[in-house]
Order: sequence, then structure tokens, then C-alpha cells
Amino acid sequence: QFRQRIFQCGDPPINLLCGKAGFEPGGGDSMDWRDAWTEVGYCAGTLAPTKSPTFDPAHFIGGCPDEWKAGDDTSYREEDLVSVAAAESGSA
Repeated sequence: QFRQRIFQCGDPPINLLCGKAGFEPGGGDSMDWRDAWTEVGYCAGTLAPTKSPTFDPAHFIGGCPDEWKAGDDTSYREEDLVSVAAAESGSA
């Protein structure tokens, strides 16, 4: 099972960093992305149908927004949401 972590771009002027290389939410070698993004929840699903889907309704956003893509200082505006794929805990 896989999860998409959901992040929200920060308020101006910090939102100008949201699309820049090195600011990919939740990743990279640097922690600089935390200046631009806030994790707000997740959307989840499986690659195949399951008889017993599970989710945490307290942090489940619903449908996944588009995945983050590097761009420039106009790529994302304040409060824009993006998703980043992450393996489910305990998955190999």
C-alpha cells in the first residue's frame, strides 16, 4: 500500500520558494523545504482492490492534488496543495 503525503505552500513571500529545486516537500538532502511547505495530511490507496481498506479520517484529505514539480518562483501560490509519494510504513 502507498500513501501520498499532502503539503501546503506557505504564505507570501515564502511561497516564492515552493517551486524551486531543493525545496521539494518532504525530501531531498536539505531540510530547507520546511521553510516553504507544511504537511497537512495524506491521501491513500492501494495498487489493487482490497476488501478491507484503511485510513485515518483525522488526516485524510480525500482526492490527491497534483504531484510536486520543480519550477520557478511563480509555480505555486500561497495555500496551493501538492502530493508526494511515500511508501506506507513497514513496506519494503
